[in-house]
Amino acid sequence: NLEVKASKQNFVRMLHPDDRKPAATLLQRHLNGRSRFEIEYRIQHKSGEYLWFLGSGQAAWDAKGKPLRMVGSIQKIQRRKIAEIAINRYAEDLQRSNEDLEQFAYVASHDLKAPLRGIGNLAQWIEENMAGKMDPETDSYMQLLKGRISRLESLLAGLLQYSRAGVGEIQAQSVDLNQLIGNISDLLCTEQQGFVVNFELPKIFVQQSMITQVLQNLIGNSIKHHLGGSGQINIGYERSATEHVISVADDGPGIDPAMSDRVFKMFQTLKPRDEVEGSGMGLAIVKKLIERCNGEVWIDREQQQGCCIKFSLPIDESMAEQGNSVLNTAIQ
Repeated sequence: NLEVKASKQNFVRMLHPDDRKPAATLLQRHLNGRSRFEIEYRIQHKSGEYLWFLGSGQAAWDAKGKPLRMVGSIQKIQRRKIAEIAINRYAEDLQRSNEDLEQFAYVASHDLKAPLRGIGNLAQWIEENMAGKMDPETDSYMQLLKGRISRLESLLAGLLQYSRAGVGEIQAQSVDLNQLIGNISDLLCTEQQGFVVNFELPKIFVQQSMITQVLQNLIGNSIKHHLGGSGQINIGYERSATEHVISVADDGPGIDPAMSDRVFKMFQTLKPRDEVEGSGMGLAIVKKLIERCNGEVWIDREQQQGCCIKFSLPIDESMAEQGNSVLNTAIQ
């Protein structure tokens, strides 16, 4: 009473054309090399529609290694496979959209630099030609124009930096966080600006360019938004079984809880740009870099005064073991 006679020819004929060769190749590999036979393929239903199945089988060989017979089973996986295909397609579309957005950000920020530079030059030439001839009101307008040009340059630089964040990263390496923080402090002139950076940190395996950019942005933010002539910045470190957790805390005015969800978005600033100059890209870049390394970044609300931003990075066990091996060898 079978609708289709059981035969190898009929089975192959019912397979989707794109699945025939992979199935035949896997079957031959199983018969010759006794490798596992399990494959997903499409079989044509009597309605003409192709449905997804999971096929598995096991051959039996004689004493000379010649295949005698094969038993197996097929399981319908249509719903799971359709959902899987839809998820994969969505992930591909999302990745494509992100790539297009980053490319747009790069092109926009890069191509707008030249005309903006031209506008800045024109403003400077006008100011030079009108030196001593502008009344106070006109002079204030000129300073406002130059300030707006400088701000737009900063925004474009931040946008370009955001589009490049996390691109072309190299493998994790051993990084001395104490030395790194010292270099960043020198670069930002923290001492000259009246800030003391406190830290006592270990060496960890991490992408150096990424962790440098993250810590530089966070320390720079603490200085920029402190609003005082001096202050304390504390860099902390904790380690769990699976991740590093690093914190950057200051004794400034802190972040309004209402802004907690916004500060990590692009072009968001805590105060109007007329009060505190900035592109609003610093924390957005931090978030992008950390998440690209499968980490997280958040504001620690347990600190009573100032602002404390923490971020976590997964521990690379293979690199950690390699580091321990190198350390043990050095000690011996």
